[in-house]
Amino acid sequence: MRGKIHTLLIVILAFIITLPQRTWAEGSKELLNNIATNYGAVIICGSFANLNTFHYNNPVEEQLRLRISNSTEQVYMCFNVCNTSGGETYSSTSSERYDTYVRVRRLSDNTLVFGPHLLTNTAAGYVATPAPAIAGPAALVGAAGYTDPILFTPGAAGDYIIEFAVSNTVANTTARFARFLDITVHDPAMPGVPGIRTGRLHARTWGLTCHGTSQRFWGMLYAYSADSVVTSFNLNGMQPGGFDITCNSYGVRSDLTSFINRQSDFSVALANDGVTQPGAPDYRIFLNDPDILEFPTGTVGELRSFEVTPCSQLNYCVNVDVSKSGNVRVRLDFPNGTFREFVEAVSTGVNCVEWDGLDGNGNAVDDGTAIDVTVGYLTGLTHLPLRDVEHNTNGFIISLVRPTTTVDGDPLSPPLLYWDDSKINTGTATDGLTNFTGASGAAHRWSNRGADNNNQEWINTWWYANETQDQIVFEVDSSAWIVTGVLNVPSSCEVQTTLTMYARFRHSHVNIEDVSYAFTTNYPSYFMLLHTDTTQVADSTFIILTYAVDHHLNSQPPPISLSWNVQSHTSEFPQCNSASSHNCAMVVLPVDILAFKGHKTRQGHHLLQWNTRREDQLDSYLLEHAMEADPGHFTPLAAVLATGNSLYEYVHPNPASGVHYYRLHYLNTDGSGGMASNIVTLLMEPAPPQLNYSPGLQSIRVMQPQEQGNYTLKVFDMLGREVTSCNQCHNLELGDLVRGIYLVRLFDQHRFITEKKFTIY
Repeated sequence: MRGKIHTLLIVILAFIITLPQRTWAEGSKELLNNIATNYGAVIICGSFANLNTFHYNNPVEEQLRLRISNSTEQVYMCFNVCNTSGGETYSSTSSERYDTYVRVRRLSDNTLVFGPHLLTNTAAGYVATPAPAIAGPAALVGAAGYTDPILFTPGAAGDYIIEFAVSNTVANTTARFARFLDITVHDPAMPGVPGIRTGRLHARTWGLTCHGTSQRFWGMLYAYSADSVVTSFNLNGMQPGGFDITCNSYGVRSDLTSFINRQSDFSVALANDGVTQPGAPDYRIFLNDPDILEFPTGTVGELRSFEVTPCSQLNYCVNVDVSKSGNVRVRLDFPNGTFREFVEAVSTGVNCVEWDGLDGNGNAVDDGTAIDVTVGYLTGLTHLPLRDVEHNTNGFIISLVRPTTTVDGDPLSPPLLYWDDSKINTGTATDGLTNFTGASGAAHRWSNRGADNNNQEWINTWWYANETQDQIVFEVDSSAWIVTGVLNVPSSCEVQTTLTMYARFRHSHVNIEDVSYAFTTNYPSYFMLLHTDTTQVADSTFIILTYAVDHHLNSQPPPISLSWNVQSHTSEFPQCNSASSHNCAMVVLPVDILAFKGHKTRQGHHLLQWNTRREDQLDSYLLEHAMEADPGHFTPLAAVLATGNSLYEYVHPNPASGVHYYRLHYLNTDGSGGMASNIVTLLMEPAPPQLNYSPGLQSIRVMQPQEQGNYTLKVFDMLGREVTSCNQCHNLELGDLVRGIYLVRLFDQHRFITEKKFTIY
């Protein structure tokens, strides 16, 4: 028994010995890096070089918050409030001010739970030197701490807002900062130091100052990302006068592409672009590792698969399947040396990252171009935009705090640093203006920036806690479009007597019941749906809607707008859609075509027909023709004189096998003309093979336009007995068959095609 007690005492003693090494206070201890002669003060209220404060009634992005876990927890606070003259030492009291109030509101119901309390050198919460603030409350840590704290019990779990104002008025904008401070949460159920709870104080924007650019800031802060990853950033002795710290998943701005959002930029340029929140504060930033019970650790996600699916010539989806919500980075590398990169938030499952079909120079990518597509799943993506930092000669040091391993237990590598300062034209970029490959260790150094407070720089750095990636080669092929919509409206902007919309999609990928489509116009009464057709050609399906256009509703018809939208709803291509729009002025055309259609005759010809309702000063019709191999290349097929009849016909004799397109133009007597119809699509199938018996040669021959195919010929007598045959042949020699009547049958890969009787004399 004594041995067990002895072992327990050793464990307790070891625990007590290690206690002073932990961080107990929250405030100046972290901002001063536990050294009383360091610099690092919090701007708390008023207007100071356009930097963030914790003023009364600030929006969420500019609030100082404190997390409380239970109703019994207590909060200890102390402050030393100064003006912004700058340059004073921390042992001086000449710049202290006693006109600033502090209060605390509960976020959930906006209830005032403490204050307003005037911060003076005679009231609770005053501390004259930094050492006690670094140590913490004397009631918890002993004689080294401050002895007259502000002490209050919030009374309920949740977030609380700590805010300040000079003369207790929102309107007073006199600048003040807390030269040193402490805000400590304590659980009375655990007396003394063990009951102190760190990782509770946080803000989305920290406004800090070092009293001038000759002093260095040695503090380290912690970012808690949207996917619950904690990374620390050690500012490592940078030299700002006053500066703002924010963290997010996109960069300096959040309104444009990921490539632009992450670029460092000037405040004036951002304001001219209408950016209302430069730095885009989003993540919580802590002075310590966030309390793991209140801010749990996230997990590293997995990139399960991805593929590129074309939806139209200008609309591609990089479909990315991930195991959890987070961010993905899609990079497209083109053969001309340019690249495109997209960083987007994604949800668990398949997500579409859209690409518009353009390369890094903004040019459409030609068919047959092979593109290297790299997709990375990003865990803990964190951007660190800093405003108005003049010098950073030592560089940042970024460390991964948690998680430190994958879900399989494999250790994660230290984060690399990235930046793009190509827009910044002031100062010296020691490590270069850009780094897209990643830098390790202390990096992203600069000097002599941020001197102009009227046009402050936002310098951005970003990193990932982990990135898993995969790569494929994608070949651009416009013939593989999945969905596309087309408005058949001529460039002259004349609205025809009939208006046709087409939707084309690959029926090998998308079923017609999975496609929705709509035609809209600002004057729907001008259009009446005549018919809806569905035509299959090769591996594609066309949806064709034809509307009659009424030109007689108004002597001066107004301009009209037309829109045609097609959407695929398949699980394989959930984002595929296409839309077309057109603005036109109504023009009464000299011919009123009611219908233009065609069909294949029993003789193997194509019969084209069109009906007219009116012909004014019309000379003739021009029928044009195109083939599937080049559907945009129409050539004249026939000219038909206008006779005033209501029905016209034209026979295209013996068209070749394949898909045929026909369209109709009109020609006026004055030489003008235009498009008169929609496009008609007809399919001519290849002629089936035929059998020919040659008595003189005593043979059976397979006859077809092109003698190809893997054929089998079998000859039977009238009793049904097979008397001769051949495989993979086009010609069968009959040999010494006796006189009589026979039946020959033709098969293609064991499939019956046709048969023929013949007689040997």
